[in-house]
Formats: sequence, structure tokens, C-alpha cells
Amino acid sequence: MNPEAELSSQINCEYLVIGSGAGGSVVARELARAGKDVLIVEEGGHFKTSEFNDSTANQLRKMYRSGGVTPFIGKPIVGFAEGACVGGSTVINAGYFSRTPQRILDQWQSRLGLESYGMKELIPHFENIERDLSVSTKADDGSNKDSAAMEEGCRKLGWRIEPAPRVIKDCSNQNRCPTGCPTEAKRSMLVSYLPQAFTAGAKIIPNLRVTKILSQGNRISCVKAGAKGSGEEITIRPEFVFLSGGAVQTPFLLRKNGLSKKAGKRLEFHMNFKVVAKFDHVVDAEKSTVSLNFVREFEDEGALISPANFRLPFVLSTLAHHDNSMLKQVVAESNRYGLFVTQIQSRSVARVHAPFGSPFMTYKFHKDDLDSLRLNMVRTGKLLLASGCEEILFPVQGMGPVANLEDLESAAAKLKPKDIELVTVHAMSSCPMGQQKNGAVVDENGQVYNYDNLYVSDASVLPTNIGESPQATIMAFAHEIVARHISGLK
Repeated sequence: MNPEAELSSQINCEYLVIGSGAGGSVVARELARAGKDVLIVEEGGHFKTSEFNDSTANQLRKMYRSGGVTPFIGKPIVGFAEGACVGGSTVINAGYFSRTPQRILDQWQSRLGLESYGMKELIPHFENIERDLSVSTKADDGSNKDSAAMEEGCRKLGWRIEPAPRVIKDCSNQNRCPTGCPTEAKRSMLVSYLPQAFTAGAKIIPNLRVTKILSQGNRISCVKAGAKGSGEEITIRPEFVFLSGGAVQTPFLLRKNGLSKKAGKRLEFHMNFKVVAKFDHVVDAEKSTVSLNFVREFEDEGALISPANFRLPFVLSTLAHHDNSMLKQVVAESNRYGLFVTQIQSRSVARVHAPFGSPFMTYKFHKDDLDSLRLNMVRTGKLLLASGCEEILFPVQGMGPVANLEDLESAAAKLKPKDIELVTVHAMSSCPMGQQKNGAVVDENGQVYNYDNLYVSDASVLPTNIGESPQATIMAFAHEIVARHISGLK
């Protein structure tokens, strides 16, 4: 079966789903299973698993937006990494699947009045998704020495560490999560929900970028899109539209087309910094999976620590501010190095701007994030020193290797925002769900205020930053949104 719809200049469909990531794939599958005529359009290409053995550089170029990094402009610039391919960021993420924290759901209910998205409503969705995606934790088979060392460090410090649930089945430690799993062990949307949607009758057009969404009164009348290869303009006339382009592209389309003035005014995100650490023993991190566990000692403060996929291109990019002698040392002794990431639930807020043909984002660094970065640098270093590391390299300009806690505390105290290199892979909350009077863009059905046939189902509808990998929450919300829609049609 070829799921790709035939490209023509005029297309009519019952449902148009814009985007094929964690939100769009759920909507497409459920609508198709309900017997609806579903067309998915995806800006990125449609790649097969057999194509995931290409070089890291080529995979970044093909599967990521802007070749790997889209900047959030501020001091410092934060690099946002986002998938742009069929399956979206689920194809290039680590596959972490953590349920929405209860503390976050409680805040949404008490502060925002979001009554019908509590744990009681979401648990059935979580359970169904976890079954469908084979969510599990990976047992230590002796090959994940970086994870094992971190676990030992937590034991020495008395810190809480828990297995990391992931959408995996029979993971064989290929260590290629960020460039597409070559064995389909990671159950991304590309190999799970989307094939099921296609079996139920959904069609997809890849390499098609939506440029305009036109309305008549309170209804979307047509959608214009450009074919990447030919540049041909395509006109699609749907009865219903589900926007699932993600936390940047969805508010950009809403703002650019005058559909919501509030979209994109407040984009929340995690701040990540990566650390390269040299162990006093061989860890062969390149032969491990991404991580067996999360350090959750500080999760109520929004901070998580874990190993990251160790591949030399990622390691060397993290160390780009160091001199060549350091890079040569890391390459020569790479089997003794590990790559770790600390994730912080930042208080800084970005904004999506739409004056041009593509979005750009600015943000203002929140002063509290500097305190958090300093504190979590020290925590990360303390953990790694307890885990058997003899030298730690932080992504801070002018900061050399540290080998003891005293030197690290001194360097952290002097940290300035402009000197640290930050990235993010989790952006959300740019079209928040809630009450219109409070600045929300969509109601509790995912419906864009003031439009009868326009819905949003992706990371942008999450009311606030959740401090966790958002895939589980995005998918649970998507299931609830599409279930309500289908029920309302009966």
C-alpha cells in the first residue's frame, strides 16, 4: 500500500491534518479508524528505516529543521532542535515517555481552571499509548556503563534515580536515536501510529509546506501549500483542519494568517546543557543506549540529569569552544568519555514572530534561570565526580576542565548567561488550552477560539511547561481532543 496521496493543484478532503508528529499522528489514526477521509500534509520528507544508516551530518540535514538548530534569539542564544520529517520529532528524539507530573496537573486545575484534564481523564490514554508503543524500561545488560556509573554515583550521594520509560522494543544499543532508529526498536510515529492510520485509509503528502490558511467568517475555507520540489501551489479545501505543526510552526501559521493574535506570545521551553566527562575507567558509551535511568532527586524543581547519546559528532560539537588539543584527547580516549545532559524547567519565555515567510523566536533570559544553571552545574559535577569521573568539561566559554568540586563551585559562581551554550529539544505552551479570558488560544476541546472547524493538537496546547519530555502529554491530550471531536459528531 502506498499511503502517499496523489499531488494535484486542487484537493478536497474531509479532514486535513497539518503535521505528522506526536499530535498529528494520533489525530490522523483515530479519525481514519472512525471512517473519516483524512489527508496529512508534512513539510519534511518521508524516509524509510533502511535510510537511517547514513552519516550523522546527512541525517541532520535531511530530518531536522534548518539542518539541526533553530535559534531562540537572546543572551545566550538557545539552539532549538526539531524534527522535520514524516513522524516529526518522534523519529529523532530519545523516545522518553514520562506521564505528566501530578504537580503540573494540579497547577493547571487550581490556577488555570482546566477541569477536565486531570490524571483521572488522562490515565486511560496513557495506558493505551503505553501498550501501543511498547513503553518499557531497559534492563542493564552490562553494556550501559555510563548509566551504571551514574547510578553508582547516586547511590553514594543518596540521590533518587529511577529507570527511564521509553517507547522501545528490543533495543540493541545502536545509539542512533537522534538520527533515526535503524532497527525500529524505537516506536516512533513513523513505525507505529502512522502505518496504522494508513491501514485505516489515511493518506499523506510529504514535502508540502503550508503557507496560507484562509477563512470565511468563523470557518476555514481553504489551505494553500507549496510543493518543495516543484514549487507548485496546492489548494486544499477541507471540512475540518487539525493543526499539529508543533510549538513553533503552529502559532506561526495562526499569527501569520490572522487567526489568533494570542498565538505564540508565550512559548515555554526547557534549557539543556550537555557535559562531557572523562571516567577513570573504560565506559564505551558509544556502545550503550541513550540512558537507562533519570536522576530525579530534583524533579520537583524541574531538573533532570541523564546520559545522552554518545556519538563523536555530538560530543565534538559540545566541545567546540575548546582548543584542538582537547578535542584530540577526547577522540584518542573516547572509550573513557561519556556525554550527559541536565534539563532545567526554565522560567525564561520565548515569543514566536511572524512578519516573514518563516518564524523566528526571541526570548528574554529570566534572572532566576541563572541561579538554576549555577546550582545544577554544581549538582551535575558533584554527581559525575561521585560516579568515577576524573575530569569534567562544561559548555561554558573560557572554562577549562574541572576535577574537583571546589573549582566547579568557583566557576559556577562566576557564570554569566552569555558564556554558557544552551540547547532545547522541548518547546510547548505557545497556543495554550484554557479560558479565553486568561489568554488561551484553544478551548478544552482543542478548538481554536472563534472558529468552528479549526483545532490544534500538538505541544503548543499544553498550558505550561511540564518539566518532562512532553511526548506522553502531547499524545494523551491528542487522544482526548480527537475523542471529544468524534463523540461530538454523533
